[in-house]
Amino acid sequence: MKNIMTSCYGLTRAERIQHPQSLDIVNGILNMDTHSLKGITSSKEAGIISNNYANLLVSSLLHEASALFTPQKSGQLFTIMRHPIHTSVSLFYYLSYAKWEQFYNPEFGNMTLYEYASSSGSNSDGHAAMIDNWLVRYLSHEERGEISIWHLNFAKEMLETKFVIGLFDHLEESIFRFQYYFGWNHDNHNSSSSGGGNHTAMTKAKKTQCVCNSMKRHFNQHEHAEIVEGSDEWNLLLEKNKYDMELYEFAIDLYERQGNTIFTELLEKRETKKESGLFCE
Repeated sequence: MKNIMTSCYGLTRAERIQHPQSLDIVNGILNMDTHSLKGITSSKEAGIISNNYANLLVSSLLHEASALFTPQKSGQLFTIMRHPIHTSVSLFYYLSYAKWEQFYNPEFGNMTLYEYASSSGSNSDGHAAMIDNWLVRYLSHEERGEISIWHLNFAKEMLETKFVIGLFDHLEESIFRFQYYFGWNHDNHNSSSSGGGNHTAMTKAKKTQCVCNSMKRHFNQHEHAEIVEGSDEWNLLLEKNKYDMELYEFAIDLYERQGNTIFTELLEKRETKKESGLFCE
């Protein structure tokens, strides 16, 4: 998804891809860290948003990264929601090697998925074990400890009032909703940041083709074994992620509601094929 934003839409995102971080543009990416508190502080001091160095942020620290925006340079949140069980499985594999993440745990690399799904609390080194209800925790800023219906309701309000919603199970349409909402599909749209992403002018049709080709190359691949619905691992994770499951059902409904309000014109064009170059063939 991040690569599509850069290569197909010419957006410049901030992400440290080499040491040390700097205001250099490397392959269309601003080499600034937005995934750590120290990096966010440095990015704010450099004014990466206020000075138009970047026009897309991706961060695992949602609430802290909001400090990078100002009343004059505000932001809009968008997300791709995925089934919580698949999210939990991906976290298990990802956090076994992602040393830069807060909940990095190398012990996950020596555990089976069943052992992970059965675990709770913290290990002897203080690393968090199985992370339940990741989506609710992320949105309500409650990474550790017990969570309740209050946190779930807070997360629902965040999604409804702050986010344009996409669904992983409707990935193609979600991406084209984003491009429609943010104006990325305009023939003359390009990165407005000083460093810039892909500055090669692309027509609407070429952008669509770029997205479709990228999805074919990357989104049909799995980096790890898929979990089987109804398996012991699935049922354990389902039991421990009840708040995330309810939030996901809420997001599906919200996706439909946004389709019937924000995206009525876009979806009408899709159904009637009034305009070419909007969707994959």
